[in-house]
Parts: sequence; C-alpha cells; structure tokens
Amino acid sequence: MSTRRRKASSRFSTLPFLLPLLSIFLLLLVSSASASSGDRDPQYQTCLDSRRAQQCEGRLGPAYALSLALRVLRWDCEADIRYECMWDVTNSRTDQGLSVLQYYGKWPFYRLWGVQEPASVLFSILNGYAHYKGWKRLREVAPASYALRNTRVMYALVSINSWVWSSVFHSRDTYWTERLDYWSAALAIMFGLYLSVTRVLKLYVPRPHRETSTSNGHSPGTANGTTHTTPQRSYQPIYDMNDPYIDHDEEEPIPDVFAIISSVISNAFSYLNIFSSIPPRVALWRALCILLYTSHVTYLALLPRFDYSYNVIACAVAGGLAQLTWLVFAWRNRHREYAWRAAAIALGMGAAMSLELGDFPALGRARCPLLVARGDGAHRGGVV
Repeated sequence: MSTRRRKASSRFSTLPFLLPLLSIFLLLLVSSASASSGDRDPQYQTCLDSRRAQQCEGRLGPAYALSLALRVLRWDCEADIRYECMWDVTNSRTDQGLSVLQYYGKWPFYRLWGVQEPASVLFSILNGYAHYKGWKRLREVAPASYALRNTRVMYALVSINSWVWSSVFHSRDTYWTERLDYWSAALAIMFGLYLSVTRVLKLYVPRPHRETSTSNGHSPGTANGTTHTTPQRSYQPIYDMNDPYIDHDEEEPIPDVFAIISSVISNAFSYLNIFSSIPPRVALWRALCILLYTSHVTYLALLPRFDYSYNVIACAVAGGLAQLTWLVFAWRNRHREYAWRAAAIALGMGAAMSLELGDFPALGRARCPLLVARGDGAHRGGVV
C-alpha cells in the first residue's frame, strides 16, 4: 500500500470515533420539549374537563357506548374525548384563521374505523413488505462467505420490526405502542449507521472464501484427484441490480413466518458473541453503537413525558450521518458502475428526512361528508 493510501486509510479509520462525538455535540445544542402546545392549550383543557365530567364520570358515563371498532382497538372514554376535543379545538382555530396545533407531539389526523392514522398504517405495511422482499432476496443471493451477510440480514429484520411497530402504533396510539414504535425506529436508524460505517471502513472480519475443484475427473481427496483451492475476495457484491427477482413471474408465496422467527433467533445468538476474536477497533465501534442506542432508550424511558423533540433530532442526526457515510462511499467509488445508486439512495433518504425535520400539519384535513356520520359524537360513527 502506498504512503498516500495509508494516510487516507488512517484518516478514515478515525471516523467511527468521531461520529458519536459529533452526534453528542449536536444533541447538546438542541433544547428539549416534552409537551406540545395543543395539549397545554386552555381551550383544549377546558373541553377535556367538561367532557370528562359529562361523558366519563357523570350520569352519561355508563351509557357512553363506544362503537365496536373503537372497543376492538382498546379505545376508552378518556382517549375518545381527547380525540373529540382535539378536533373541536382544531376546527375552531381554523375557522378563526389560526394555526393548527400539535397534541401530545402529533398533528391531528382523522381516524377511520378506530385506526388513528390510516394512511400511515398503509404505508408502514407497504414499507415492511418491501423490507421483507429485500430480506428474502438477500438470503437467496448472498453467499455464506460474504462477510456482511449476517449484518445485512439482521438489518433487514430490524427494519421489518420497525415497520411492524409503526403500523401498530399508527393504528392505536398507547403508552407502549408509542415507545415500541419510536425505539424500534431508532434501532433501525442506529443499525443503519452502524452498517454504513462498517461497510465503508471495512470494520468487519473477512470470511475465507475458497472454490473447490478437482482434476483428472477424480473425486476430491483421491491421490490422482487432488483438491485445488483458489482464494477469492472476502467481499462480493450481493446484488446485481440489472437482474429481476428470482421467479418474478410466479405467484408470490405467503411469507414464511417460521423462517423469519428462526432467522431472528439464529442471528441474535450469533451476535451474543460480538466482541470475541475481532480486531479492537471493530469491537470499539460496536460498543459505541450499542452504548449510544441504550443511552437513547434509557433517557427516553426515564423521562416523565416522552421528549418528542429530542427523539426527532437524535434520529435525524444518526440517519444523516449514515447517509453522509454512504455519500463518502459513493465518492470513493465514483468510477464504479454502482456508485451513483448509493449516492441517489443517500440523497433520497436525506430528502425524506427533511420532511420529518420540517414538521408541518397534515395535508387535506378537510372533512369528507360521506365519512362523517351523524351521532352523539362529533367524530364517531363513519370516521372512527
């Protein structure tokens, strides 16, 4: 290796240790906010007190029957009046030309059959299915000798898990569904950062790849049929982007749930031994990622109220660093055919993340008369 390449390699080798420090520095600049302006609004609190006294605690309490869809998704009187008061205040403010407020860290959405955010649920399911397809494709084409095979399989499973909890949370927002969604999403983002740095800086243990062949038509191991082994590169691209999916014309089989579960278990056990027989800098990078994620979850778990602003910024910093790392990868490999794909995906992910940072009310909030039923609740019935 030339002196210039050794110096460049040395500079890049310090990246894993600088990324966490940069993340912590950026997070310290962010002021936390544990509540939203909507749920602190006096008009909203007055509405809650009034409805709580009349519908949940007063004479109407026992007669305050929720629809079947609401009861199936575990809505109760308190949760329902929060939803109704949110829309009472929101409609009142929009009629007066005032801005829309957030409630408990989220913008107002119309629910449908008890599902709080139908569009989010649909897109979460589609995203989860796309990751399932990627996980399935990865297992089909990635050879066992590929050094990052287990890491990429685990990343796919972590991503599937995050979209499962996203669909659950957007169906019904409760204390635990919210935390499982946010913590699962943070895990997927942190794992993405871990994978990007691991891939770009080659912070993994190469697996030996040998190709066995025989000569003279004899079986391996015979005197005249000596086995020849040819060393191969430890890293091989796992995707040929020009090839369609295998058997793409055939009907898609039902997802093999048992295969997914067994893969999760086997990969989890393989990662129990993450710090043995590996180079120190690889072990340190893994330890830093684990420490950052566990610190993130612990901080949010110990707060009296979920810190939405901190969670968004923390995930944005980790995700942004991951995409920046992939841009570095694309630049270093700019003469290769696949480099532009890595850059395009990184830029696309960055653009998508900007929508999260540029938080704004939902579009198209106008009520649909065909969905709003007449009843004792302003939003009960068709839109439940």
